[in-house]
Amino acid sequence: MARARLAMDDIQEMLRLHYGCNLSQRKVARSCGVSLGAVNKVLRRAAQAGLGWPLPEGMTGKEVQDLVYGPAPGAAPAVRIRRRALEFEAMHRDLQRRRHFTVRLAWEEYSAQHEDAYSYSQFCKLYREWQARHDVTMAQHHKAGEKLFVDYAGSTVTVHAAEGPFEAQIFVATLGASSYFYAEATRGQDLASWIGSHVRTLDHLGCVPEMLVPDNLRSGVTRPHLYEPKLNRSCKEMARHYGLAVVPARVRKPRDKAKVEVTVKIVSQKILERLRNERFTSLAELNEAIRRECKRISGMPFQRLPQSRRELFEQLDRPAMRALPAQRYEFAVWKRARVNVDYHVAVDGHFYSAPVALVRQQVDVRLTEHTLEVLHKGERVAVHARSFVKGGYSTCPDHRPKSHREQAEWTPERMQDWAAKTGPFTARVVASLLAGQPHPQEHYRGCLGIVRLAGRVGAERMEAAARRALHYGRVSYRSIERILREKADRLPLEGMGAPTGREPLGHGNVRGGSYYRTSGSRGGGEVTNASGADPAAAVQHAPARHGGGLLQAAGGPLGRRAAVRGPLRPAGGVAVDLEGEPGLDAAPAVGQAQAAGMPGGHQLPPSAGPAGHPLQGHGARVGLGAAPAERAARRTDRGRENVPGVCAAAPGLPGRPPGAVRESAAAVPRPAHGARRGHADEDAGQAGARGGPGRG
Repeated sequence: MARARLAMDDIQEMLRLHYGCNLSQRKVARSCGVSLGAVNKVLRRAAQAGLGWPLPEGMTGKEVQDLVYGPAPGAAPAVRIRRRALEFEAMHRDLQRRRHFTVRLAWEEYSAQHEDAYSYSQFCKLYREWQARHDVTMAQHHKAGEKLFVDYAGSTVTVHAAEGPFEAQIFVATLGASSYFYAEATRGQDLASWIGSHVRTLDHLGCVPEMLVPDNLRSGVTRPHLYEPKLNRSCKEMARHYGLAVVPARVRKPRDKAKVEVTVKIVSQKILERLRNERFTSLAELNEAIRRECKRISGMPFQRLPQSRRELFEQLDRPAMRALPAQRYEFAVWKRARVNVDYHVAVDGHFYSAPVALVRQQVDVRLTEHTLEVLHKGERVAVHARSFVKGGYSTCPDHRPKSHREQAEWTPERMQDWAAKTGPFTARVVASLLAGQPHPQEHYRGCLGIVRLAGRVGAERMEAAARRALHYGRVSYRSIERILREKADRLPLEGMGAPTGREPLGHGNVRGGSYYRTSGSRGGGEVTNASGADPAAAVQHAPARHGGGLLQAAGGPLGRRAAVRGPLRPAGGVAVDLEGEPGLDAAPAVGQAQAAGMPGGHQLPPSAGPAGHPLQGHGARVGLGAAPAERAARRTDRGRENVPGVCAAAPGLPGRPPGAVRESAAAVPRPAHGARRGHADEDAGQAGARGGPGRG
């Protein structure tokens, strides 16, 4: 191996002492601290090159060295060729970008391409020399109060919480000028933890720097870029609140935030390692221990400076930083949502209303711990209290259309208030519809219909109709509408009997209850008409238990399940219409009538019963001659009751339809389901042919 060359200054000193001071070579060697042989060699080569003392003007030390030693003979060109073949720059770039690329692999590829390649050890030595010359660093000078560097430490701390152990992340922030730092533990590196750590850092400092230099963490930087990095919207909002400029470090350039990288090393070595044997059951307990250690380290002086980090912070950074805003920043999450057709947006399983004009449009949603804001094109259009009820609705009435607002106002109290504006009887009708109902919503439409009827016909008519409906106990929208349609509200209530549960029909053939007067015994008694006709000729119509009727004439009873079609007329012309009354047996009645000389059994002889004898109808089987006597004497075990109010027309009175007698008595029940109906029109025609009263 070739000996090292002497320095340029040593060569010039040897020439000065030997030629300028006339010292011997031994004294020159003793003065310069080199061997006698080295002095002899330098002086000999200088004499060959024509050098003496003083040196020629303008000659540099490098030129003197080259004249004394000259270029290395023979080997220099080959060395330069081999070194030129080494492409350390490309190899260094691959080592930084490719995770599994190694120096050994680079040397193997280099050896395969060159026959006179360096050995592996010499290759590594040359690479380290190249790296020392090119991998230089810049001394960064930080302005006081300008930058706050933030990062997460790679080390974690296990927290044995009650819900289960987890690894706590360590957040570190450092000021540039004073190196004063803050550290805390968080549950994770999510957006809420990241923003919250920044807020607590600024609260700890008590002031705000000009610039924030974070790492390219996804929580803060949505899309890293060398020239235009895209920040998270929550991060931008936090920076806007505090007046910060966020300048992320370049990707894979940790020296852009070297201050915090050094602090991360200090926190890991001097804080976390001190706490390695302690057991923490909560984040609060761990953060208390970290704050204690941070305070201790910040109060220690630097190794090369007399001040500590806290003293430099008070002298440099704090006077240059701005004060905190009056209101502390509240963490918010931004989301994009679409307004559904029901003018609500779905956020975390809950539905919040938005103005109906924004249906099917994209909006921005800002979520805080207590509030939710809906923004459209940067303008706030809705604010709601935050709710965590899954499937629930938070609706503002102003966001609904007019028709939906009116429907939402349907409440029992509202319905009664509307009805009370019309009158007390209308209010009582609505109250009776809603009272005692497990689901009053079922009657909302009926109440609204009544209120609208009042607006159409007027309050006076509505009050009369409501009074009549309450009087008869038929409280419903249909009943009141029918009363108003048939103008029954104009009829007086005075003189009318107690309500029967069935509304009177407004028809010309109905004479009313005052047309008849009734008296008699329990079995139905004697029924006469208003003209005072002989009741002996009357025939009583008594319905059976199941809608049937029993008719008893003089001399013999009528059988059950008879359906005598047409009116039965006695000889005197008194007619009784049994059309459609079940429970009478038609065959025996017709047989006896034919035996008496009456065609079809439609006339009864005058001697059918003694004068004044009422026709009893308590379930007797009537056989008019055609049935055996024992069958005619049998009586049913079912009790029958006569229904008062049905009578036959007396002779001499003007004729009227057979159905008029039946409809005039409100108490007569309709025939039971399945009863046979008679042909009243045919019988009426036959009665007219015999001279009897017909339909008038």
